[in-house]
Amino acid sequence: MSTTDKLGSTTEQDFDEIKNNLKIYLKNQGEFTDYDFEGSGISSLIDILAYNTHYMALTANMTANEMFLDSAVLRNNVVSHAKNLGYTPKSKRSSKNVITLTGFTQSGGSSNQIETVILPKGSKFSAGDSGKFYTFVTNKEYSWISYDGSILFEDIEIFEGKYVTNTITVQENEKQIYEIPNRNIDTTTLKVSIKDSISSTTFKEYKLNKLLTDFNSSSRIYEDSEYFFLQEGHDEKYEIYFGDNVLGKKLTPGNIIEITYIITSGPEANGIKTYTRKDSTPYIGSLILTTNSPSYGGGLIESIESVKLSAPNTFMAQNRAVTSRDYEHFVREIYPELTQISVWGGESNDPPIYGKTFIAIKPFTNAIKKIIQDRLKIYNVASITPEVIEPYYMFLELNVDFVYDNTITKFTENQLSSLVRENVDNYNSSTLLEFNTPFRYSNFSSLIDNTNKSIISSNTTIKVKQYIKPLLGTDHLYEINFSNKLHNPYDSYKGLEGKGSVWSNGFYKDGNNNIIFYLKDSGSGKLELYYHPISSSEMVVFDDEFGTIDYIDRYPLLSDVNTEGKIIIPSLNITGFPGRDEFLILTAIFKFNDVVPIRNQLIQIESINIVATKNESI
Repeated sequence: MSTTDKLGSTTEQDFDEIKNNLKIYLKNQGEFTDYDFEGSGISSLIDILAYNTHYMALTANMTANEMFLDSAVLRNNVVSHAKNLGYTPKSKRSSKNVITLTGFTQSGGSSNQIETVILPKGSKFSAGDSGKFYTFVTNKEYSWISYDGSILFEDIEIFEGKYVTNTITVQENEKQIYEIPNRNIDTTTLKVSIKDSISSTTFKEYKLNKLLTDFNSSSRIYEDSEYFFLQEGHDEKYEIYFGDNVLGKKLTPGNIIEITYIITSGPEANGIKTYTRKDSTPYIGSLILTTNSPSYGGGLIESIESVKLSAPNTFMAQNRAVTSRDYEHFVREIYPELTQISVWGGESNDPPIYGKTFIAIKPFTNAIKKIIQDRLKIYNVASITPEVIEPYYMFLELNVDFVYDNTITKFTENQLSSLVRENVDNYNSSTLLEFNTPFRYSNFSSLIDNTNKSIISSNTTIKVKQYIKPLLGTDHLYEINFSNKLHNPYDSYKGLEGKGSVWSNGFYKDGNNNIIFYLKDSGSGKLELYYHPISSSEMVVFDDEFGTIDYIDRYPLLSDVNTEGKIIIPSLNITGFPGRDEFLILTAIFKFNDVVPIRNQLIQIESINIVATKNESI
C-alpha cells in the first residue's frame, strides 16, 4: 500500500478532517497497532500537525485567491490587478456647487475708472446646514474687469475640502514615482506643475494623461510631451509618475514638483444650500453670494466591488463608447454618485431616433446632465450623440383587501393594517424605484400574505397614474405611453364608472374657465372629451374623437415599435386647473396585474388603501 493510500484523502482543509486522516495514517503503521490515539500524549502532537497543515492550506488558498481579480479580497491586490488592465480606481469626490458673487470694489469705482478684480485660487467659503459646517474652496483663479465699481463673478465652481500643496525635489537615480501623502484626496482637483530648479520662478503645468492620447489634438504622446500619470498605490494613497523620454518627458534631477489638490469629506457635504465668504480679498468689498441648487457630487473612494466590475469593462471598451454597457460604465465613471442608470440606443426609442444614445439617470439635474454630456464626448464614436434625460414615473394606486384569522393573532385590525403598510413601504423603497424593475403582482401578494401568519388571503387592485406637466396656454401634441396592455375585454367596454380603462382629472381649455373638461376612454380606441352639466353627474361628451388609445401593440411584428398603452392627443390647449392641481393626471387600468417599465420609466407606489376583514367562518 502506498503512503498516499495509507494517509487517505489529501484534499481536506478542515482541521477535524486533517486530524482524522493523520490518525488513519498512523493506525496503518505497524509501530502503532492497537494504540489509543484519544487518551495519549500523541494526541497533542497530532493536534499540532493538524493545525500546522490547516494553517498552511488556508494560507495557500488565500494566496491563490489574491492572484486573481475575481477572487482577491485585499484592496492593494485588487488595485494591482486593475492596474494591469489600465484602470485607475476613482478617488473620493468633493461635494461642489456653482455660485454667483455680486457686489462692489472697496473704492466704489467711477465712470472713468477701470479695475481688475481677482478672486484668488483657494478662496474659502463657509457652508453648512443643521449646525454642521464645511469649508468650500475655489480650485482656480477668477477675474472681473470693473468699469463702474461693480463686481459680478458668475459660474464660480467651489469644492468642499482643504486646499493642499506638496513640493518635491527630483533626486539623482530615483524611480520617478511619487506618493501623495494624504488618503482623502479628490484626484479630479489634482494639478501638477514643474519648474526647472529651486531658483526658477516659473512653473509649467503638466497634464494628466490616462488614455495615452490627447483627445483635444488627436495626437500621440511623444518623448517630450509634458504629461504625468496617476495610479492608486498602497493604503488608498495615490501616486503620480512621469515619462521616460519615450512615452512622455522624463524629469531631471533638481526639478521641483508642485502638487496641489483638495482633501475632502466626500458625500458628507452634499445637499448644502447656505454659503458665506470666509476670507477677505484685497480691493473687494462686501459680496452677495447666490446659488441655484444645493451642493452635489460628493462621493466615497471607489469600492473593491466596483473596481472588480469596472476594470474589465473599461478594458473591453478600450475607452470607446459603442454598446449600451459601455455608456453605462463611462457614465458611472464620470459621475459615480448616480444611483440608477438606464441606457438604450435610438433605434429602440419611441419613436426611433437613429444616431442617438439615450441615458436616463437618477438623480437628475441640469448641472449633472451637462457634466455627463460634456465628458462623454471623448468616448463617442462616429456620429453617435448621447442625450441624458430625466426619469419618467408611473405611480401606483393600490387597494389591498386581506382576510385574517383573529384566533391566531393578538394584533388588532389596525395593527395588522399598519404591518402591511410598513411592508409595502419597504417594498417600494427597496425593490421598486429602479430602472427596468417591474411590479410583480404575485410577489406583492406573497408579501402581503406573509406579513403575519394570521392573514389567510389577500386581493389587490391596481390603478396606474402618470402626471403630465402641460404647456399652459399653448396648443400642444401630447403622447403618453403606459407601455403595458390596457384593460379592454370587449369593444365599447365602459368600465364600472363609464370611463373605460383610462380617464383624467379636470382641466380648463382654450381660456374657458367656466367649464371643467375631462378625458375618458370610449372603449373602442378613442379618447373622449366630456364635461358635467352644472349640478349634475351626467357625462356630456363634447368631442368623441379627441385622441386615440392603443390597448395592445398595433404593430406586433415590428420589434423597434411598441404602441401598447400609448395615448395620443393631437391638439390640446390647457389653460388651467380647478383647485390646486398643476398636472394633467391620466389614470389607467392594465390588462394584467403586472406593471413593467421600459427605458426611462420608474415605478413608485403613490398611495395604498388597506381594508382588513375578519374571517367570520371560523
